[in-house]
Amino acid sequence: GNCLELKDLKKLPKNIDVTIFLIGKKGGPESLKIKNYKNYFKYNCETLIKFLDIEKINFQKKIIFFSTEHVYGDNTVIKNNNFNEQFPKNFYGSTKLFSEKILYYYWKKNKISIDIFRVPRIVVEKKKNLISDILYKIKKNRNIIINSQVKFHFVYIDDLIAAIEKSLLQLKK
Repeated sequence: GNCLELKDLKKLPKNIDVTIFLIGKKGGPESLKIKNYKNYFKYNCETLIKFLDIEKINFQKKIIFFSTEHVYGDNTVIKNNNFNEQFPKNFYGSTKLFSEKILYYYWKKNKISIDIFRVPRIVVEKKKNLISDILYKIKKNRNIIINSQVKFHFVYIDDLIAAIEKSLLQLKK
């Protein structure tokens, strides 16, 4: 279904214990353009708001929310006497950070366990990515050019699944 459509949201099962919320629009060069902000807000924030507004969700024990490392921006933090605030560098990161804040207030109101995974790129075996490209070049005895200006963080899919499994077992934290 479509999490932006109330009729589809009403089709959810009545007794949900755990939700793994993966819905959203991913980043990339498009997330730097102001004309795309509404689209990022729609898919990364409105879907969560509508999902949380459904009365059935009160039966939940836990929400596992997938955010992104993009909320950190260039590790810029706005410091204030009362708080430290991340400063995302794109609209993908800013809308994911806003969704995290929505979940924080939802937790304060409902006391439902919420885990937020701020994941980087996910590396899957047999899918083209930076790691597979490096391995290919090693096998073919080709040069690997390293650009020290570009940072790349990643997590292996098996490690991510193990973390999700561990999170599922901790329903009261």
